[in-house]
Amino acid sequence: MSSAQPPYYPGKFTIALLGKSADSVNRTGSTIIRDPNASVTKLGNFVEHNNNLYRIISTCDFFDEQYDFPDQLIIDFMALSDPGPRLFILVIDSKNTQVEKVVTQISHLQRVFGENVTENIVIVLEESRENLQGRIKEMYNIQMATMNENLAFQCKEWCSHQRPFQFDYKNYPQHTVKRRKDHLIRTRRKCDYTGETYQRNTGRSASTETGMQTKVKHRHSWHAQQYPRSTGASSQQISLPAKRAPGQHDGVYGSREGLYNMVLLGKSGTGKSASANTILTAGKLIGGSNQHFQSYPSSTPVTTRCEVKIVEIFGIPVRVVDTPDFFYEEEHVNQAQVEECKRYCQEGHCVTLLVMQLGRFTDGERNILEKLEKSLGWRIRDSTIILFTHGEDLKGSVDKFIGERSHLDHLVKACSNRYHVFRNSSKDSKQFKALVKKFPDMFPNFPTIRTSTMSCLR
Repeated sequence: MSSAQPPYYPGKFTIALLGKSADSVNRTGSTIIRDPNASVTKLGNFVEHNNNLYRIISTCDFFDEQYDFPDQLIIDFMALSDPGPRLFILVIDSKNTQVEKVVTQISHLQRVFGENVTENIVIVLEESRENLQGRIKEMYNIQMATMNENLAFQCKEWCSHQRPFQFDYKNYPQHTVKRRKDHLIRTRRKCDYTGETYQRNTGRSASTETGMQTKVKHRHSWHAQQYPRSTGASSQQISLPAKRAPGQHDGVYGSREGLYNMVLLGKSGTGKSASANTILTAGKLIGGSNQHFQSYPSSTPVTTRCEVKIVEIFGIPVRVVDTPDFFYEEEHVNQAQVEECKRYCQEGHCVTLLVMQLGRFTDGERNILEKLEKSLGWRIRDSTIILFTHGEDLKGSVDKFIGERSHLDHLVKACSNRYHVFRNSSKDSKQFKALVKKFPDMFPNFPTIRTSTMSCLR
């Protein structure tokens, strides 16, 4: 980083604040922003602080090797800071001052964003380490500083003489980042009011609305909002909606209750219930759900009505809905169950999994997507993933299998080529995690559930 360039002031400075220690990141951010009126927005694993001068995007998960969805984390970061932050401030806490540990973090950023990312990196040490500072400057020529009362002034100087980093989109396509950015902008607009306004408009306390995070003007420390996972502090905790009495509902079971709906659709015998049980293994049954869906071989449908289980997956409550075969009796559509399904299957409030068994395709499935759309009243294909079951029976490539069967090829293309395969002989929860990782845009909230605070990524 060179200080010889003329000042560059296009507007507010965007800074990425990263580190392994939540407490150290907190203190650094508080020292830089120095503004009790800065707005705070919790966006999944990221916290964004805004004042007149800075937009600081911070997280302590960036270097977490055990994180389930590293690619989604990176895409979210790129979307939030697009087209690139002015600075990557890497906070080194007292437990990670070994040269090899610092090099590992820098190398990780280089692998993700390219070798030239070091031009925009500043390392902030909690306490002075002359040996470390000398070695890192020698290896990377990176600007380094110690956390002190002059840090805010230094940060302004660094930003003033540094052009924003430009993502090269080599590993993460620009169209993917843009799509995610557009989604976050829409999400931000939905959440862009204070907790008082939210309660006035909805009659609910923001803290009881699972999955929704309000944007709040805080007049207390940065530390109280940031990273409750590590500090034990949390201004807004997830709480599940109150249990409903049997038969009680408000017309639509959707995100207004704070629950995310996952609806499995398809013909009898395709493995809907077995697939639903595989999803349940990815989390913990809650809210009175104490058993799995019934699933066993039968010549007649086992599932005859919509059945619901609530499970906590990746820390967020999810409503898994197993449905009957609405078209089992060809001359009679089970309209009562279609209407019940509509309560869960609403545009913008769910993802639908159209379950089909590999190697078995009946005439009744030929136009099943169109029939479901007609019955449910909207283009479910825009929110649908084709879920093929009995993947253990497949010999060869699934792409080849689909391509050789025009009816399957047409169906998959109608759903924008979104499909996944479950092995029904395995109840490994990694199958569902692989599905979420494959289609992160279909599950925008899942990668965010690493903290106990509510998330705005919906």
